[in-house]
Amino acid sequence: MKSTDNIVKLAKELCEKEIARTITLLKDNEDKWNEYMDLKLHNCAAIDNVEIEKNGIKITVNNVYETFFSTFCDVQYQQFLDDCSEEGIDFNKLRDNVGRTSSFYLGILHDDTTYMDVLQDFSCALGESSLQFKYVADIETYMIRFEDENNISETEVEEMLFITKCIYSEIEDALADIITVYNLIDNFKNNQVEIYKDFIEYEVADRLAV
Repeated sequence: MKSTDNIVKLAKELCEKEIARTITLLKDNEDKWNEYMDLKLHNCAAIDNVEIEKNGIKITVNNVYETFFSTFCDVQYQQFLDDCSEEGIDFNKLRDNVGRTSSFYLGILHDDTTYMDVLQDFSCALGESSLQFKYVADIETYMIRFEDENNISETEVEEMLFITKCIYSEIEDALADIITVYNLIDNFKNNQVEIYKDFIEYEVADRLAV
């Protein structure tokens, strides 16, 4: 009996450790899956003129918003979709729009209110094909039963250990697309002005060459 108690205690500790590890993963990436964002380029839209250099001569390009902004947005959006596609990601399937606004969440995990909710509902986000998540909805029940170490079977211990070991890798895999797209957007927005100016310079040089 003492040996059984030790096994159950160890299994309980391993399960809780794995769940804690998974929750840490969710917390560390919460800004990516639980905060809405948009694709608007506010910094670029605020630029009215750009100074470029052509053959050693500085040229001031005026009215850049009217002349270049719309085309720039179209080109960059298509490039963004292409970048997502190269990563095997369909952005329009990943995005979850906020009402009728241009804002969106990446993925649907934000619908949950607690990390345990995320763990319980994750099978829905992944799809029914993730068979190892068929017991996820019982996580809290299992954990409560773990508190009563005399009221848990060896089969339940094995099932729970299996589930908690799978949860981390499954959530990590599902978050991978979210993190990839978030980084694509974040990196572009952080460098949008420089990219915009390079675009204008290229367009002006191209027009002057005609």
